[in-house]
Amino acid sequence: MRSVEDYLLQVQTQKYAFRQREIDSLNKAIHYFLQKKEEFDEYDTVYDLVNYYARGAKSGLIVWGAIVAVIGFFVLVTNLAYSDVNRYQTVTTEDITSILLVSVIPGIMMIAGGILMKVNNRKNYALQITSC
Repeated sequence: MRSVEDYLLQVQTQKYAFRQREIDSLNKAIHYFLQKKEEFDEYDTVYDLVNYYARGAKSGLIVWGAIVAVIGFFVLVTNLAYSDVNRYQTVTTEDITSILLVSVIPGIMMIAGGILMKVNNRKNYALQITSC
């Protein structure tokens, strides 16, 4: 009879050891996936931060483009008005062209570029949302 009790004790010990190995492997898996979750959370944080600053850069591009264009228009109008008042100094087409090339056209291009980037960014966000 003693051998049956020893056998049952041995089987129970093996079951406990097997159960403990399974618990250990599940704990390792949980730890692994918790680390991955932390990495993904960190990635999401960085991704959101980059997108936040990218959106701000596009707005900044529009604002600075408007500033440059307004300054260019102001210089152009001032030169044209001054030439009307002072008959001895005329504004040549080269002056007008240089003012347009230096400030007005780049300012307008900055505004257009910022708007196009914002539109493209919204389309990409819409595609990401619909694909999820």
